[in-house]
This record gives sequence, C-alpha cells and structure tokens, in this order.
Amino acid sequence: MSLTTSLRQKNIFDTRSLIKKANTKRTRAGQRATRDTGKDLVKQLRTEIRGGTVGGSKFDPLTNIGRFNIQDSNLIKGPKRNKPMAVMAKRIRLSAKKTGKNLSVFIGFIPGRGQGGQGILSVARILQGGVTKKVSKDQRTFFHRVGNTLETQGKKKMAKFFHLLPTTKQLRVPARPIIDPFFDANQDKIARRVQANYARLIKV
Repeated sequence: MSLTTSLRQKNIFDTRSLIKKANTKRTRAGQRATRDTGKDLVKQLRTEIRGGTVGGSKFDPLTNIGRFNIQDSNLIKGPKRNKPMAVMAKRIRLSAKKTGKNLSVFIGFIPGRGQGGQGILSVARILQGGVTKKVSKDQRTFFHRVGNTLETQGKKKMAKFFHLLPTTKQLRVPARPIIDPFFDANQDKIARRVQANYARLIKV
C-alpha cells in the first residue's frame, strides 16, 4: 500500500513538473512573439515614414518655407520634398513592460535618454492634428531678413516666399498624423503576426 501511494505521488509530481515546464515555454514563446512582432512593426513604420506614406495616407509635401535649409540657403529638392517626416523615422521606438507573465509592447514616439524626448512628443502632437499660428512680429522680421539675404545671393525667386504679405496673418502646419493611420491600417494583421511568430517559436 505504501509503495502504491509512493508511486502515485511521484507520478503526480512528475506530471506537474512537465506541465509547469510546458507552461513556462508557452509563456516565454508568447512574450517573445509579441516582442518580435513589435520589432517588425517598428521597422515597417520607419520605412513607411521615410517613404512619405503611412498606412496608405500620403503626407502633405513641404511648403517652400518648410523646404528651406537655412544652413546652405537652398531649398530641399528631389524626393525629400515629398518626404517631410523622414527625420522623424529614427524617433520611432519600442518599449516593453512586463507584469507577471504578461508582456505589453508599446510602439511610437517614446522618449529616450538624451534624445530630447519631450520635444519629440510635442512635435508628434502637433503633427497629429496640425496647427495654425498667428505670425508674430519677430517671425515676420526673421523671414524678411532671410528674404533679404537670399536676394543679395541672387536668389530672388526663392526670396519672395519669405517676404510675407501684410495680409498673411497666420502660418499653418498641416496635419501629418503618423501613429493612428499606421495602426488603423495594420490592426487586423497584428494579432495574426503574433500568432504566426508564436507558432514558429513553440515548435523550436
């Protein structure tokens, strides 16, 4: 009787151990599948931003003032003209938060150390809905000065954009949303990508 009891207890212990190992493997596979999918989405979003179209929505091109490079007094030409948000691509990051067995992955403009994170978030908020601002006296003076400099360089066609007319009271930055269009276009695919990564990992 004692031998049978001992065997039953040992069998139960071994079974529970196997179940625990299996559950641990599934948990780790699920977490890694989520993280791997997040990394793939970061790469995809960065590529779309650099390409000038996110989630099927094309960004508004830069205005002549927006295209102006003050360092060399030239307009941005070529493909970059229609890819105004390319500089924002490198700011897309992934952040993961683990709570027990659950892993939450966040993708977007996530502040990082030494990256001027809060400034990036402010820019992202402006891009989300666009903004219209009143032209201040200092701004008008600055643009006029740039125009004068361009004229002395013989760039009169370019200079005219910086001599704001008296009737120009506002400057508008059009909405160029990034995060929402991307996830709206990919939301239905994300779960399937996680599941595919999970199936691949659980077989290993």
